[in-house]
Amino acid sequence: MGEILSWSAIQLGANWVSLVGALISVISAFAAAAQRRNELRIARIKDLIAWANEGMAGLALACVEVSRGEFRDAVESPASDRRASIRARLSAAVDQGRLFFENKQSFRPDVLDPLVRAFDLMLAAERHPDRYTVEHLEACMSRHRSDFWKMVQKKVDPEWMRKAVQGPQAVAGSGAWDFDRQESLLT
Repeated sequence: MGEILSWSAIQLGANWVSLVGALISVISAFAAAAQRRNELRIARIKDLIAWANEGMAGLALACVEVSRGEFRDAVESPASDRRASIRARLSAAVDQGRLFFENKQSFRPDVLDPLVRAFDLMLAAERHPDRYTVEHLEACMSRHRSDFWKMVQKKVDPEWMRKAVQGPQAVAGSGAWDFDRQESLLT
């Protein structure tokens, strides 16, 4: 009878070891899946920031170009070529942005509007140079830059970025910590 009890105890112990092993495997699988989701989210946010930097670079070039006030140039001129290059850059940024943001009920996402408005403004100023003053163009382009930056900030959760990218050791003034305060600096 002692042998039966010890054999039952061994089987019971083996079952518990198997159960604990299975439980550890399940917990490990969930932890790995959560880690992978986090890595994908960080990668998407980094891609979004890289795209936003390209959009901001295009908008910055557009601001510089309109401040020159050279919209009365011949069609085939260096200034005309620069403007075409800047419009191409803005158009590419819009197209790339469509990869991140879906159309809602057949409407373009709001975050792309400042890029499209800057493109349209440059084209209109080139086609009708007498309609716009340099001051008006500069003010509009500056507003488009500000609007774009604010909209991108809303798409990237600054508090989450601080924790995910820099970790809890981030301190005020380190960049990501102040990311959410940029809106007040831009207005």
